[in-house]
Amino acid sequence: MARFFTALLLVLSLGACLRTAQPMDSSDAAVKARVLSSLKSQSGVNLRYVTIDVTDSVVTLSGMVSSLREKNLIDRAARQTKGVDQVIVNLIVSE
Repeated sequence: MARFFTALLLVLSLGACLRTAQPMDSSDAAVKARVLSSLKSQSGVNLRYVTIDVTDSVVTLSGMVSSLREKNLIDRAARQTKGVDQVIVNLIVSE
């Protein structure tokens, strides 16, 4: 009988968790905010000369970075952000 109540409690708990999950905001502004947040959390990335544009979940990164490593970090972070379908990289590495 105790197993039954334990199982019932588990099922009810899982059901409550599933109902409280909020859908992800997929608007361009929300995607841009997530990309910006992700990029700001990367060490070794300077966004001073980088512009981020989002249209229909396609992220365009434009501007200038100081190294190929920084360019690759920015590209990877943007691609791994939820809600991003495609990334166009127009970043120039300054010498």
